[in-house]
Amino acid sequence: MENMLAKNIIKHIVPTMWIVKDRKAYAIVRKKVKKPLLLNGWLFSNGIFGIEVMTSNERFVAIACPQYGEIFADADVEEAYVVSGTTKLKLHRDTVELLKWWSWQMKNHNIKKVAVEKSREYCKP
Repeated sequence: MENMLAKNIIKHIVPTMWIVKDRKAYAIVRKKVKKPLLLNGWLFSNGIFGIEVMTSNERFVAIACPQYGEIFADADVEEAYVVSGTTKLKLHRDTVELLKWWSWQMKNHNIKKVAVEKSREYCKP
């Protein structure tokens, strides 16, 4: 069941650009969201970190690719946001902790190497 859920969610990946500054991470997407019903962090088995954003009429997933994962650990990120148009959605503390844990895992060369290889379909080098 969990695998089916993850496969359904990963279909909604959108191009995401990340900016990390002053211990804050911003996932910038080209979607317009005014009132999200759900902001949920995911770690996919292919090594991608994702933030699912769901509204009453749409769903998308902003992603961070493993080849850049250690950036969040190096910046000691304490807050994270999804920026959608002019809306800045603050992520829950648990999702930020998940992002931090994932980014520390990407500092391990062997883990990162496998994750980068497994995520090639969604993350172009």
